[in-house]
Order: sequence, then C-alpha cells, then structure tokens
Amino acid sequence: MKNLNLLLLLAAALPTVAPAQTLKITPFLHCVDNGPSGITYYFGYESFEQSVIQLPFGSNNRFIPDPSDRQQPALYLPGLHERAFRITAPVNGTVLWVFNSQIVVGSPNATPCVAPPALPVAVTGVPYFQQLSALGGSPAGRTWSATGVPVGLTLSSSGLLSGTPLNKGTFQLAVTATDGAATATTKYSLTVNDALTISDGLSIRPPGFVPQFRTVTQPGVSNSAVASCDLHEFVITGGGSCIVPNQNTIQGRIATSLATANGWAVTCSGGTATAFAVCQLKQ
Repeated sequence: MKNLNLLLLLAAALPTVAPAQTLKITPFLHCVDNGPSGITYYFGYESFEQSVIQLPFGSNNRFIPDPSDRQQPALYLPGLHERAFRITAPVNGTVLWVFNSQIVVGSPNATPCVAPPALPVAVTGVPYFQQLSALGGSPAGRTWSATGVPVGLTLSSSGLLSGTPLNKGTFQLAVTATDGAATATTKYSLTVNDALTISDGLSIRPPGFVPQFRTVTQPGVSNSAVASCDLHEFVITGGGSCIVPNQNTIQGRIATSLATANGWAVTCSGGTATAFAVCQLKQ
C-alpha cells in the first residue's frame, strides 16, 4: 500500500505533456539486487515493433525522482531484452520509470536477480556443472529447487546444477530460489546436444581412453563470430551470446547458431557476437 500511495502521489504530480507515441513496447522491472550500500534495479522491455525505435530522454522516457536521465536506452531493439539496463538507488529507495505513458515501479521488495541469465549448452555423456546464484534477498538459509531438469542432471539445495545428461533435446527449466523473505523463479532453456559420432578412422581409442575436451571462445567485432577447433580436434558442440552496448549492457538475441567444418558460428540480430566451440582431441 505504501508503494501504491507513492505511485499515485508522484503520478498526480507529473506535468502535462504531449500525447505519447503508440508503440508496441512493454517496459518492466526484471529483478533487483539489494546491496549493503544501495539497490541495483535491472529494467527490461519487450518490443513487438519490426524495427529499431528511438525514444529520447525526456517527458516520455524519464525517471522519478531526479535525475530523470539515468542512462536508460534511447534506442529500442525488436525482441525481448530482460536486462536492458540497470540503475542504482539508495537503500529502501523506490524509483519510477516513466516510459511512453507507462509507469514501472522499482521497489526493493521486487524479485531478486538470479544468475547466470542463460545456461551453457550441455552434451550427452559429458559431465555438466553450473552454479546458480541469486543477487537479491538474504543468502542465509537460501534453498533452490527446479522443475523440468533433464534426466541425468540434478539441482542441489545450494544451487549447483550438475550431473551427466543422458538425452538430447531442449528442456524448459523453472528454477526457484527461496530465502524466507523473498522467492525468485527464473525460466531457463537448456539445450543438450548429442556428442558427435566419430567414424572417420582418425580416432584410435585404447581401453580406458578418456576423451580430452577444451572450450575455444572467440569474441567478435561485429554481429557474427566463429570459434574454431584445431585440425587434430573434433567439434563436439558450440554456442554463443550477443551483447549490445548502450552505456549499460543490453543482451541481444542469437539469430543463428550453427556448426561449421571445424568450429561453431554465431550471428546476432544486433550488437556484438561471441562464439564458443567445445573441441575433443583426436586419439
């Protein structure tokens, strides 16, 4: 009720401005990180527009209280961008993002952030480890649970996703962190690829042979990047990510993620691409 009263009070105090554009863009507060000296709010948006939309800082793109310009984007890309930018505020501070006649409330009691924002690709028969963490709330007594975890993997109460996946496919996980004061649920899409079958006669596997794996990462300088394995290695799997800098970090979307003759290629719908490839030594 306190936040609602504050919202109504500040909304009533807004100056009269020209009508906003009709935009198919929905702003939202993605999550909050409560630190000892301040609060970090992560805001996002989903744009159903077919092109990049410019909405400069001003009456239809500002924050309350001042400063109204907190380095929020002025350019909005098509698609879903869950952590488009972040701002900081004093402890117990509440902020409002006024966006195209919509108001998004940043409250310290909002959903705490869960990391990482995306899960790395897994491979059948290859051990997998990924530690999850929640930035907000109280770490003491925090427990983790999940649904949709593929066979062979488990999520421990401390947030470690581990095991050896048995089946390929794309699995939808709902991961929940609970600390008694707050609960955060994040949906992940985990891709499990099949290990490539080696049948070119170059691989000699003596009894007890343990495959040697390594990961090659190649940051791009444009919206495409390629990570390459050596000639004496096989390509097991790969993937990538997209980053669009705009004072703060905007996470873009992967347009294509494909195997090449000796690595993995990634292209992004916008921003800079980073590709990685998992390579196996030929023996």
